[in-house]
Amino acid sequence: MRGHTAVHALIARSAGAQVSEAGFSVLLKIAERDEKLAGLLGARSDIPPGLLRKFLAIVEEKSKAAFLRAAPASLKALATKDRPKIVISDRDYSAAEKEIAELRRTGTLRSIDLPSRNKLPN
Repeated sequence: MRGHTAVHALIARSAGAQVSEAGFSVLLKIAERDEKLAGLLGARSDIPPGLLRKFLAIVEEKSKAAFLRAAPASLKALATKDRPKIVISDRDYSAAEKEIAELRRTGTLRSIDLPSRNKLPN
């Protein structure tokens, strides 16, 4: 990630800073492992909802906790909603969902590693 930690913190802390979606994407990526930055970003109300949901789904627990401590109630409610389990018939995919979330978090998820829809086991 480009830049310096102090610059990232200054941007996140500045309520008047207009940050693009790409800028938030970079800051949130850094905040996945930087709980101080995550806490500063938690106080912002202008994070695009899609990026926010993705961040909350994959972020490490310490950074997530720091983010939520600073977040307004509306963001806390979004983060604490129970995600429904995807269950089809008698199959429970929650373990696979966790594994995919971990692969996303570590940046190692590649579409080539996933089976195609026509080759899924019955």
